[in-house]
Amino acid sequence: MNLIFYAIFMFIIYSISYIERDHRSFFMKTNVENYLVGDGYGQFGFKGINKTKDFYTWMQKTFIPTYYPETQYSGASLGEQDKRYFGDLSSIRVGPGRLRQVRMGKGECIYHKLTWPYYCVNYYDMYQEDEKEYCLGWKTYNATACDTVQYKSLFQTFEAWRYTKSIDIWGLPLTGEYNTYGGGGYILKLPKTRLQAQNLMSELNTFNWIDRGTRAILVEFTLYNPNANLFTYVTYITEVTEMGGSFTWTETNPFRPMVSLNAMGTFAIICYCIYVLYQLVLTYETIKGLKKDGCCKYFRVVWNSVDTVCLFLGYAAISIFIIRLINTNQAMDQFYDDKLTGANSFINFFHIVVWDMLFNIIMAILVFIASLRILRILGYNQKLTEIITVVSNAATEIIGFGFVFGIVFGAYVIFGYLIFGRTLYEYRSIFTSWGTLTNALIGKNSLDTMMMAAPQLAQFYYFTYVFCVLFTLITMFAAILNKSITDVRGDANKKGDLFGIVDMLTKSFKDLVGIAYKSEAPASKRAEAKKKYMQSIGLNPKFDTQNILRLVRTTLDEVNDGQNTSKGDINSEDLLMKRLDPQTPNRSNSRISGAETPRDISLVFNDAKC
Repeated sequence: MNLIFYAIFMFIIYSISYIERDHRSFFMKTNVENYLVGDGYGQFGFKGINKTKDFYTWMQKTFIPTYYPETQYSGASLGEQDKRYFGDLSSIRVGPGRLRQVRMGKGECIYHKLTWPYYCVNYYDMYQEDEKEYCLGWKTYNATACDTVQYKSLFQTFEAWRYTKSIDIWGLPLTGEYNTYGGGGYILKLPKTRLQAQNLMSELNTFNWIDRGTRAILVEFTLYNPNANLFTYVTYITEVTEMGGSFTWTETNPFRPMVSLNAMGTFAIICYCIYVLYQLVLTYETIKGLKKDGCCKYFRVVWNSVDTVCLFLGYAAISIFIIRLINTNQAMDQFYDDKLTGANSFINFFHIVVWDMLFNIIMAILVFIASLRILRILGYNQKLTEIITVVSNAATEIIGFGFVFGIVFGAYVIFGYLIFGRTLYEYRSIFTSWGTLTNALIGKNSLDTMMMAAPQLAQFYYFTYVFCVLFTLITMFAAILNKSITDVRGDANKKGDLFGIVDMLTKSFKDLVGIAYKSEAPASKRAEAKKKYMQSIGLNPKFDTQNILRLVRTTLDEVNDGQNTSKGDINSEDLLMKRLDPQTPNRSNSRISGAETPRDISLVFNDAKC
């Protein structure tokens, strides 16, 4: 029954994970990036931004024409309703896009005597970022000059010079390649038409909206593809470092926050309900097991701990699903209200994307655990049991080896970072150095670039790494496993149970459909008879022809005697049990003892029937 229960759990968890992650998401992401990110073939893509001024070029030549299409594929003009589409003419813009800048204020330089009268702008810190209000050109804010009706009507970008807190716009921190940036900033909402957007960008460029204090410019917008029922929240980050360079980072997140009303949506709702019911049953079984065995004994079983982890992750997934649904309804209500009022407000879906990512991460962990729990079923297989026994038998040696391997490998990671971190992309940080050396374990190395950066050091570094890690440590690990394999095969007591998976499936099926074999003798009598028989034959029984024929003949004689005396029906199994009792005397042994050939045995047996 537990096997059937677990099979239902696997089917439901796999179904939910498949429904939540549409396989068309990758193609949706690729399509958007082909229009805006790809550089070359006559298009200036987002990847081509290497300098600050390239951002304006990309906005004017690539982003605005794609975000505000005006012609069809054939070149014919689009109607006003169709101009709400994205450049592919398949996805619709959900609310306006926006530009958001995070920046740092002016500060003193470390060696101010050397740099005076110039100021410095430090490394970006979201807790110390610039939050002041400014007039155009980052001039000191003056309400008399910058907050009048005439000023706002003259300059369309006046809002882009005022800081907006993240709590007011549902903002969350976002990590790029170089740094992590806060959810607030200086925001410019994009207008409804292409001409207005081009005028806004010209005004920003004229008044130097991007200057030395800028640390990142984020372009954010949301698309909806009704053909695939997929939302796509897009964020493009241009990071401006304190050294003056710039990096680009893209985040394209297709997601489906709402369940459709088709057949797949109905199936999804059924799966959600069954999963909630499964959670309740698992909760009951867990509480029952804790009360029966206690915490220490219950969690001593590994699979009980795994079930408990699944229980908590399941409740976390249900909670996140509800939160995501509530936030989605709030965002869509705001979108519908803006359509009625014409407010053209930016609809922030980023927090919904975060909840969707968390939900999918938890579902991925549950799928991973569910897949691992197949080992519990395969544990009835002898070969797999031997594999597990090999690992457990060498657990102490493997832990010790892992400790030594971690020290040596970590030393080479730090060594490589210190030597090549300034010159090679593969060693630019501790984390990337770790990944580079891990790839070297499987034969994927970056020796060519290392030789170009530092030939002598690269030869010494890579030779010692191969000798110490690949040759020595990996060989030691193989030797530990070989010794454990030899010990397990040599010790019969460490072999797994011969009870196979087919027997387990058969037993589970019989338990499910209620098949049971009716026994004529009480269970206690059968058990006692079996025990006496096993004691009489010993541990190594042999096929004894004389004993078998003696037992059959004696049983037939007593059945005939019972019929002649008319004492009622005598159970043949009771007679066999009686014969199994060593205290019962044996009869008619002389004739059978003289039978030595199969023909003699057949004659004696025929005489007994007569």
